[in-house]
Amino acid sequence: MFFFWSLPVAIPLILAVPTSVLLSRVSLGQWMKRRKLLLIPEERATIEVLRDSTEFRSETNTDTALRPVERAILSPDANRLHGYLARDHRAAVRRKTLDASVRRCLSEGPDALSSLDLSQLMQDRNALAQLHYRAWRASPDSYWGQCIKRLAHASDS
Repeated sequence: MFFFWSLPVAIPLILAVPTSVLLSRVSLGQWMKRRKLLLIPEERATIEVLRDSTEFRSETNTDTALRPVERAILSPDANRLHGYLARDHRAAVRRKTLDASVRRCLSEGPDALSSLDLSQLMQDRNALAQLHYRAWRASPDSYWGQCIKRLAHASDS
């Protein structure tokens, strides 16, 4: 009698491992995708936001003369987006390091920073805002002044 009561629990436990191994195979997943089985709604029909973002990326952008780091600092929209995604680091020790990196980036450009320093700048909301504000006020012969000239030249063409 106990055996019949335990079947509803035992059968799924026994079948769990072979089912997991079988469903984890890439070839089975590709076979199911070709036959449109087990797809999520976004895989069946592209949602409008994704379609719009793909079209937006394919359009010619006036910022193409700039590298992504330069665009994140100079472009108001990109800077605002990165700022929303970034954190606010208020710790005094980290703030001093970030302020030194901001000064160096403004005077010598982003290539003067290590990848770690640049990454920390791009992840700090205040540093991004400060870089944007001060880069647009840089002298025309500075690194950022040259970037703004390239940006203006690209928008003219």
